[in-house]
Amino acid sequence: LEALGVGRPGGRIVGALVFAFSPILLAQVAYRSGSVLPTVLVPLALVPLITGAREGSPRRAAARSAVAVAFMGGVNGAATFLVLAVPVLYLLTREPGPRRRRLTLWWGGLVVAATLWWIGPLLLQQRYGLDFLSVTEQAAATTQANSLGQILRGTAYWELDLQVGGQPWLPAGVRFGSQAVTVLGTAVIAVFGVVGLALTGLRERRYLVLLLAGGVAAMAAGYAGPVGGPLSGAVQDLLDGPLAPARNLHKMAPLVALPLAVGVAHALDRWATRREARIV
Repeated sequence: LEALGVGRPGGRIVGALVFAFSPILLAQVAYRSGSVLPTVLVPLALVPLITGAREGSPRRAAARSAVAVAFMGGVNGAATFLVLAVPVLYLLTREPGPRRRRLTLWWGGLVVAATLWWIGPLLLQQRYGLDFLSVTEQAAATTQANSLGQILRGTAYWELDLQVGGQPWLPAGVRFGSQAVTVLGTAVIAVFGVVGLALTGLRERRYLVLLLAGGVAAMAAGYAGPVGGPLSGAVQDLLDGPLAPARNLHKMAPLVALPLAVGVAHALDRWATRREARIV
């Protein structure tokens, strides 16, 4: 938020907490921490690119970002690949020129180098190992919670309502979907974030809106419930076929949570500015 020049110190802290306490993180952090590492670290992969797009050495900025990608780990390769849409879209929305070209080339090469240590074994497993994706959850299950409201609230995760032996698989997730306080709270935050993105004076609006829209569209594409997408059947077939490694679309939650957190910080800044004007 500071690198983007959005909000004031207090509002930035609130925006950061909105992202860090998003339901998708709180529900999984003590249960599947390896899968949430990419979400936690994607802001640190983005910050060097924000500064590197304006000043300094593109090579050094790309290297700092690649270090953050390396720390995302290889516990869940799909989670790492999907969250990289955040920095990729940022690079694509920069002004064309030598700096963007150098930053993009250095970043792409260094990210490949930073992930080779687990991409190689993953390819070996894909070729010679057990095809476990054919016997795990299928797209009809992983997309059932991906309605628009759930995506914006950060609760588009099919395991949140999963029951095993009559007991909730993720107790924190059940609370996010069943308790009035958490349902209302996450909904208010989502609305506040969308309003913030729509207010004037927001830097990088195009990037943030494209990131939010792309994340929502990708996560909702396979949803076949009420007011579901017309292509949900075809999308589910793809997720059960060639796109099977990415069938858990909740791994794209940072594409939605990050711009909403920025929107919250900007909305607080605009509210504080108007309040000061009224006082004067």
